[in-house]
Amino acid sequence: MNALFRAIERWAKLVRDIGLIIGVPTLIAIGLTMFNLQSKLYDQQVAALKANNESLEQQNKLLSMTSFDRTAALIKGQKEVYEAEHEQKQKEIEELEKQGAEKAKEVRELKAQLAEISKNIEASDQLSISLAAIEAMIKEGKTVVIANEKFAHKGILPVPTPTGSPSPP
Repeated sequence: MNALFRAIERWAKLVRDIGLIIGVPTLIAIGLTMFNLQSKLYDQQVAALKANNESLEQQNKLLSMTSFDRTAALIKGQKEVYEAEHEQKQKEIEELEKQGAEKAKEVRELKAQLAEISKNIEASDQLSISLAAIEAMIKEGKTVVIANEKFAHKGILPVPTPTGSPSPP
């Protein structure tokens, strides 16, 4: 029985030794393969994120350029219309003043309209200045939120301020 036990013990040692000789390098090879694979996957993720970031930056530049260009063109066109209307009303006032006092009421009405148009021209100028300042801030990378009623002008509604947060100055 002792001989059988020693034979089994020798075979167990042999299997153990073979396992160690073959197993350790195999585990090292598997570990290196997994590390290389994971390294390649991280490199691919970094490349994909960089490409996505560049794409988003270009999209932001395009959106800001087209948005500000259209807005600036709209404000400029609106100002030109106001200026043309301003000149027309001034000419009408001059004609009515020539016709005499009977047209005084019309003159007052036209002067009120002229004052309103002048306000519109001034508001357009202020919008242009504000737009240029906002565009400069965005180009500098600053975040701009307009949430104050004093910026509202002719159909442009202010951005509602969330409850519990202070309104900007």
